[in-house]
Amino acid sequence: MDKEYIEEQLPWLSPKVMRRAQGRRVKVYAASLNKNFYLTNLSGRRLSHAVKISLARDGIMIGWKAGASVWPREVNPVQLGLMVFIHRSGHRPGSDR
Repeated sequence: MDKEYIEEQLPWLSPKVMRRAQGRRVKVYAASLNKNFYLTNLSGRRLSHAVKISLARDGIMIGWKAGASVWPREVNPVQLGLMVFIHRSGHRPGSDR
């Protein structure tokens, strides 16, 4: 068996087919947290305008603010929205509210 024969019989194993489009990381700033984040989309596509508008309503702006700390990992819009919501509500993990 050679490589060409295998690729003909099982074309879905080709590395070209198995590649997934990765969306760009978007730099965002969460004002209520005073932190910069790398925001990614779970689907690997670019963020839609609806998601960007929703983030803006939560006080999350596209771009980084100078002097704010940088979160060390990538987050998705759901994670970031939950962090902002928890910070605004004043709820701390482990508290009995």
